[in-house]
Amino acid sequence: MVRSSRRAVVLTVLALTVFAPSAQAGELGAFLTWPTPTEAWKTGFGFHAAIISLPFLQGGVEWARMGGQDTLLSISTYTAQAELNPPGLKVSPFIGVGAGAYHQNDGKQGDWGTLTTLFGGLRVPIGAARLRAEFRKVSLSGSPRANLDKRFSLGVSFRF
Repeated sequence: MVRSSRRAVVLTVLALTVFAPSAQAGELGAFLTWPTPTEAWKTGFGFHAAIISLPFLQGGVEWARMGGQDTLLSISTYTAQAELNPPGLKVSPFIGVGAGAYHQNDGKQGDWGTLTTLFGGLRVPIGAARLRAEFRKVSLSGSPRANLDKRFSLGVSFRF
């Protein structure tokens, strides 16, 4: 029973790899982000890079920075992430998980903590680029000065 399950998993992965469109080297992108709660945060920005890009799996990193409604408050997030996306679709949905660190500064002192995230979204082709819309649930460790619980991001990415 266990051998047949393993065999089925191996055959499924091989089939996805063989019949999926060819993999590309990676993806680079930039985005604007709108975090919540909005009483604490203003619009932010960030960058992402996919280092591993298989037909149905991407692995990469993301950096985002958001300023607070209080001009001295800011947060930067550093996330390693993996996302799944079905191969061969023009409009490509994706879901993913990530973990990393955050640095929050209030103008007097800065604190570091860890974060975890779940996210999902869509990539829509626009010429050579792809429009990327994403919703991200963020969990910060410890006692951050101002909590950040969700982000909606909209950006452009390029595959290479």
